Amino acid sequence: MVKTPMNALKKLLTRLTTRLMLLFLLVTVPAAPSCGDKSTTWELVQSFGETMSHQEARGRFYLLLFFVTVIILATAGLTWSFIKNNLSRGEELELETNPDGQELNGNQKRAWLRLAFKKDLLFKIKDDGEFNRGQITNLSGGGMQFSTGRELTPNEQIRVSFALGPDKKFNLDGRVVRVMPSSDGQGEKCFLTGIQFLHLTSAEQDRIVNSVLQEQRKLMLGKRTKKEKTCPVCGRPNLNKAEKCWYCQAPLEEQSESRQKSLLPEEELLDQSGGASSFVNSTMDGNPRSEGDNTPEWLRRVRELIAAEKVEEEPSDEWQQQHLFDTPEKGIKRNSSRSDKDSGLSSSMPEKKDKATKPIDEKPHIKQPEAEEDLPDGFTHFSTHPDD
Repeated sequence: MVKTPMNALKKLLTRLTTRLMLLFLLVTVPAAPSCGDKSTTWELVQSFGETMSHQEARGRFYLLLFFVTVIILATAGLTWSFIKNNLSRGEELELETNPDGQELNGNQKRAWLRLAFKKDLLFKIKDDGEFNRGQITNLSGGGMQFSTGRELTPNEQIRVSFALGPDKKFNLDGRVVRVMPSSDGQGEKCFLTGIQFLHLTSAEQDRIVNSVLQEQRKLMLGKRTKKEKTCPVCGRPNLNKAEKCWYCQAPLEEQSESRQKSLLPEEELLDQSGGASSFVNSTMDGNPRSEGDNTPEWLRRVRELIAAEKVEEEPSDEWQQQHLFDTPEKGIKRNSSRSDKDSGLSSSMPEKKDKATKPIDEKPHIKQPEAEEDLPDGFTHFSTHPDD
């Protein structure tokens, strides 16, 4: 049988329990009396009574001690079983050691966190006191790469001065590790120089790494944000998926550069508040703006199309005013059998005169007769009296 700590503990608990039970019986059970004469019996009875009273007092103490011991042993056994079961559930973990025998630290990893961006800097060789200009192309916590027109040699020590913000200015020593010839956007020859920082403190490295992380976060946020399309005619922003400008209905094109070239001059673009430019105002007034000789043909034609669309959109209300004075098409139809006298009657009808003010003493239901006028044949004056 394989000996284990658990089996040994069980045997120990069994032995202790057996001995405690025997001790408890030995203490609590009184001695049996022997047979004899009456005096001896009486003495034995008295002795038995004294022994019983004494044993009862001692028995309570040993009984309490027994129960306390059992509780302690049970608690210890349960604790040992709980610890053993929980330890057996988990797997034994082995500590991985570095095969090279070198401890890894965070500074080595952070030194390779590199970000590409453009910043101006000044540098000088330690032996030379003259500063030269350059432009940072990428930066990390352990070094940088910059472009300059001056060729440096590897292992040459220089001092660089640059700023990543209003309160983040650095003056660091570095060692040139590589130099690669290149050319800038204008075709001029330059050199891409990579350096490694020397004597860099942990505080300076933390500031550089924090700046790199902030710039990287801004770039990632800019990629996730949808860019707006700028109208090439009026210069106003539109939604990213719009195909035509919301304001001037000009077609929108994809932005290949950070800023689109506008079809209008810079000083005549519509401002962001919505004010009209001088070009739009002159178009609405019908007086197109005079253009210079250097205006390209396509731009002039586009402006003419815009001006023509503006003129077509202007509302014309002259026909409405003329319609008020013209005879409507659906007038009163006259019978063909009406004579020329009827037509002459309509033309010779007198205009309605303004009512004169009635005198106070005149009755309101009596109407003053109007002046007699010549009427055409077949017509008589209306009677002013209802009884007639």
